[in-house]
Amino acid sequence: MPNASESSSAAWVPDPAEARRDQRYTAPSGVKLTLQAPPDAASEVAELHDISLRGFGIVTRRYIAPGTTVMMRMGTQRIEAEVKHCKPQEAGAGYRAGVVVHRTVSERSASSKQGSWDTFLIRGRRPADDL
Repeated sequence: MPNASESSSAAWVPDPAEARRDQRYTAPSGVKLTLQAPPDAASEVAELHDISLRGFGIVTRRYIAPGTTVMMRMGTQRIEAEVKHCKPQEAGAGYRAGVVVHRTVSERSASSKQGSWDTFLIRGRRPADDL
């Protein structure tokens, strides 16, 4: 928190990461999803990192500007989300992005046994660390 002299010269803006409303849970290792950013771009594979009730964290190979609407596919679900933050990972291991889900569309047929991203939230009760 800034002191009185700092607040008079510049407005203090809290870190959005500290304003999270929901607990995040670590995703099972190796869960992949297909990502398009922006929606007309070629698809790429991203890895699911963590999950919350309103969104999730992904690891991707490229930077995606905050505010960008992305389309993802995981199992039988298409997910429309907005990127809230995107930061480089250590040692050039891609970028870590946080997304807020706006809409999901299930393409599940009666014979489909694949899970959706919300199924991982129900199964994973282990809180995400270092977040």
